[in-house]
Amino acid sequence: MRILCELYPDTMIMLMKEGIQNEITLEILMTKKHKKTPEEKAAVAKQKKQQMRAKLKKETRDNLAKEEILQDDRFFFIAGYTSGGAPYGITWEKMGLKPWDDLEENKMV
Repeated sequence: MRILCELYPDTMIMLMKEGIQNEITLEILMTKKHKKTPEEKAAVAKQKKQQMRAKLKKETRDNLAKEEILQDDRFFFIAGYTSGGAPYGITWEKMGLKPWDDLEENKMV
């Protein structure tokens, strides 16, 4: 316990504060055969649920960023980049559009 406090002082302080708020003593935490009360089980389940939500939210945000369609003033769709960094793909001109035209207005969808 002492080593953990030295390595992770902020985390240990936070855990101890939470334990005090939830009326959990160090003796209870140190007991190997401590059975969790329904309140402790509910708190653990709530924490896991919050962690899962945060993880799913992050994954969703990351996936949306990956799926974002790349466009610029010259290209309607940027398929990729050359080794020199120049973009290649379908130009606005080939699509019969002016840069940043709305597809629905031109019925291209």
